[in-house]
Amino acid sequence: MDEQMLEQIQQMITTATESLRQEMTGIATGLGRKITGVDERVTGLDQRMTGLAQDLRQDMTAMESRLGERIEETKRHSGVLVEGLRHELQLVAEGIQMHIERRHREDREHVDQRFQEHRVIMQTAYSQLNERVERLEQRRDT
Repeated sequence: MDEQMLEQIQQMITTATESLRQEMTGIATGLGRKITGVDERVTGLDQRMTGLAQDLRQDMTAMESRLGERIEETKRHSGVLVEGLRHELQLVAEGIQMHIERRHREDREHVDQRFQEHRVIMQTAYSQLNERVERLEQRRDT
């Protein structure tokens, strides 16, 4: 082999090597860009996930706050209802007490009236009996 051919072969190898290097560099650069793009997308997803988590925390806090307010409102409303029922129950109790007192008074008046009637009847009967006894005693003495 002569030197010229050797030089041509070396030049071909050098050219092929350079071509491969450029191609490999291009591929590596393309892969680097793709990796950078993937990294950026992953970073973007991380940021979106972080944002979603923060939004979820804020929503949960807001929901807890609203739920707490609703619970307090329900407690107040229940308290008002209980007070209303307590007042109504007091009125019912007073009405029953008044009815019992009135009924007791009526019954007492009725018993007193009947007692007076019986007393009058007994006094009349006693008077009549007493008169009869006196008449009998007068007859006997005569």
